[in-house]
Amino acid sequence: MHLAAGVGDTLRHAGAYGWQLDGGAPRHDWEALSGAVKQHVKSLNFGHRSQLMQRNIDYCNMLAKFEGYEGGTPDRPLLALSATNPKTGRSRRVLAANAVVAVGGRPSLPADVPGAAQLGITSDDLFWLPRSPGRTLVVGGGYVALECAGFLAGLGLQAEVMVRTDVCLRGFDRQMANLVVDFMRQHCGVKFHLGCKPMAVTDQSGSASGLRVDWRNADGETNSAAFDSVLFATGRRAVTADLNLDAIGVAVDSAGRVVGGEDGQLEKTSVPGVFAIGDALQNGVELTPVAIRAGKLLARQLFDKTVSAESATATTMDYSNVATTVFTPLEYACVGLSEEAALTKLGPNAVEVYHAVYTPYEFVLPHLDQTQCYIKAICGPSSSGRQPLLGLHVTGPNAGEIVQGFAALLRTGTAAYEDLAGTVGIHPTSAEEITKLWITKKSGLSPMITGC
Repeated sequence: MHLAAGVGDTLRHAGAYGWQLDGGAPRHDWEALSGAVKQHVKSLNFGHRSQLMQRNIDYCNMLAKFEGYEGGTPDRPLLALSATNPKTGRSRRVLAANAVVAVGGRPSLPADVPGAAQLGITSDDLFWLPRSPGRTLVVGGGYVALECAGFLAGLGLQAEVMVRTDVCLRGFDRQMANLVVDFMRQHCGVKFHLGCKPMAVTDQSGSASGLRVDWRNADGETNSAAFDSVLFATGRRAVTADLNLDAIGVAVDSAGRVVGGEDGQLEKTSVPGVFAIGDALQNGVELTPVAIRAGKLLARQLFDKTVSAESATATTMDYSNVATTVFTPLEYACVGLSEEAALTKLGPNAVEVYHAVYTPYEFVLPHLDQTQCYIKAICGPSSSGRQPLLGLHVTGPNAGEIVQGFAALLRTGTAAYEDLAGTVGIHPTSAEEITKLWITKKSGLSPMITGC
């Protein structure tokens, strides 16, 4: 969806590169995109099932729940599970020495907003809609909400975002988050309702737009507007409610996430042989690549006989310095500490921020405003002539592709500003601007780059 919106953006600026679109302005076909996405997801699922079969791994398309313990030894009884296919009624019982809870999470609809559960949709629903969502209100201020609003706007649809607080992308670097929101406002036409709480969603099928949303702002004033779709991206719950984890003594938090952290390993629960990974794990990093890596490492830890107890740390997931990207119209990618986190951890006198406002080549000929294209490297106090690199943040086209390589540098544990400054950049790329950072925030100089 993000790529589809980007293609539309490229078409809109094609004239700046000499391309003539004889058919006039491009028109997007939601049904064609939706069908292609569905086929891609189905092909991925088929590929996963095929790989399991090739490796002689049983794949049971069933709903499982724990029943307790059965057999085994007094000090290590086996876990007993029952599994049922609700469509066919087929069932089976399984005894296992180990179990990994990897059921993931699902977006939830708010129970305190009348009409939300009946008339609202989630990001999961959006990708499978057979028709265009039309004018859409996205409720929520996290990355899912902004990504959805961003690609809807990129597809030529009217999108608005409603956030209960005045903060979007909570948990990310505040300055970078504000740049993302500013770009969506100024260049994508996305309207933001900050400090507003939805009060009700009402069906008004007889009107041009089928749904009415009433909301209250921070001053207590009430407003309403009509939308074709209302998407709630206000939270997720781990899909653990039907697993009957109480039967084996595994604790979950209020969002259904499994409580881990036993023996200093986040995936390990207090119940021997029971682990959790991915979105089903409390205090984890809710990213697909993180769940995949944690699962692979856990499998090695449990079944690779060459891994000794002394080297177990080599198979334990490290959740620090995990790079991530917010796929908004102006991408935002980061790794390491935010500026706020660094200041809290070290204090203002020990933090140095190198920054630059740069012009991506994609912005040059169309004469686009580059004000929100920004890079900052967050560094700690100098030691032995090196300033440790604590975090790197980039907004701009393909920011995720840019930051991925630098994430490997941060994971060495010895990354420093001098490593960036000592690298010869590839010209002309946006990534080379990271190697040319020299202006600090404390200097008070303008970070605007005006030449090569």
